[in-house]
Amino acid sequence: MSIVLDKSYTYIHYNGAPRNIPDYIMGLQKKDSFDYVVLGSSRVLHNIDINLIEKETNQKGFNFGIPGSSVFEIKLSAQQIIKRKITKNIYIQIDYIWNEFYSGGECTVDWLTYINESDIWNEFQKIDKNNKYVLYKKIPFLRYCEYGSKLGFRELIMSLSNRKMSVIDDNKGFVPLFGKIKNTEEIMTYILKNEFNPHLKDIIKMCKNENINLFFFTSPIYNFKGNNKILNEKLPNYLDFSNSIPSSKYYQDNTHLNNKGSKYFTKLFINEYLKARTHNTVYN
Repeated sequence: MSIVLDKSYTYIHYNGAPRNIPDYIMGLQKKDSFDYVVLGSSRVLHNIDINLIEKETNQKGFNFGIPGSSVFEIKLSAQQIIKRKITKNIYIQIDYIWNEFYSGGECTVDWLTYINESDIWNEFQKIDKNNKYVLYKKIPFLRYCEYGSKLGFRELIMSLSNRKMSVIDDNKGFVPLFGKIKNTEEIMTYILKNEFNPHLKDIIKMCKNENINLFFFTSPIYNFKGNNKILNEKLPNYLDFSNSIPSSKYYQDNTHLNNKGSKYFTKLFINEYLKARTHNTVYN
């Protein structure tokens, strides 16, 4: 019975309306092409307005930001996007997640549906220190039982009812925020490891092998007192926007822009990347 349920749930995720970003990515085909895509955490999801970019540049893109993403989940997104040959330009937001060498937690769950794909399983094996993921692969339906709220029955019914995520069609992945930062005195800082994140090495190698233009950037941070020197030294085509927007009126909190801020930052992004295109594609 568990085998039948596993195959049924998995089939619906593959073929129904996408209920999360991994579902959407796995359903893309080469004909679903984009001029560019943006990958990252909520600091991409809420900060890059794809419709505004299209209005200003006529370039078609998609915001694949997933809240809570570490570099591992970003790598899975990049891997599957490259595999499907849907773009030649990938932009990745990077900051303190440089320090995260293993999965980011909850957002990894959305990829468990596809754990039997050989290339995805190869990546999960690299972080499976406690043999957690091998159980989800070998025991039918276990991942759907354990993560029912994200992968289970309700989501399947929504998928079968053709109720895909509204942001996919309306905002091309972008989700605006409409609040305002409350504590304007709080300082944001972090210390980056000197060790190169192995998942980023993998992404760079994949892009180099497939002739994908790869760009890294850090989104604005309110009252930021840290140092991104490591990122600038180690990453190809890196731009640091962390202190580019100093006014608190543009922020939801220290690390997320509100709707006004996202429009401000998106215009900076357009000018630096999509209009000027002054940055090369050399891989270090």
